[in-house]
Amino acid sequence: MTDTPTTEDLRAFVGPNADYYLTVWEPALNGTGRATGGNRWAFFFTLYWLSLRGLSGTALVLAALFAVEQFVEGVLIAVAPDESGWIGLLTVGTVLTASLVCAVKGNAWYLQFAREEIAHIRTRNLPEREHLAALTERGGMRVGEMVFVLVGTTILFVVTDATAKTVAGWW
Repeated sequence: MTDTPTTEDLRAFVGPNADYYLTVWEPALNGTGRATGGNRWAFFFTLYWLSLRGLSGTALVLAALFAVEQFVEGVLIAVAPDESGWIGLLTVGTVLTASLVCAVKGNAWYLQFAREEIAHIRTRNLPEREHLAALTERGGMRVGEMVFVLVGTTILFVVTDATAKTVAGWW
């Protein structure tokens, strides 16, 4: 096996929608450029797309960023309620920026993740059939991780909102 993932490796790892990813990854895979195209799912469902594709660490970092932003906004609105319209733009700016970055960079991040996972599984020196089965098992859409991020972020945002209101009440 080679150091570069094969098309079969990537198809096994990605699962459904492999054709889409192979198309947008083609320049990066053949060495003529970078992964191309924006990912609309990464834009509209940023945290959930990231975790669904196994990039839960990135999703959790963004969730923490959103929680900090939510906390700051909650305190600012309590302290300066007349400015709540302008303060609300903080949320829009933060979420829109994160969504745009993920839409533009998401496919490249996913390719990097796939390469790392394939390389890791390759170190096991499995026969071809078992290698592809291990890739299929390790890759694909990770619904469990997405549900974890969905539940976790919901709890995080509820706690953050309550904390912000408590802190704001001290002023």
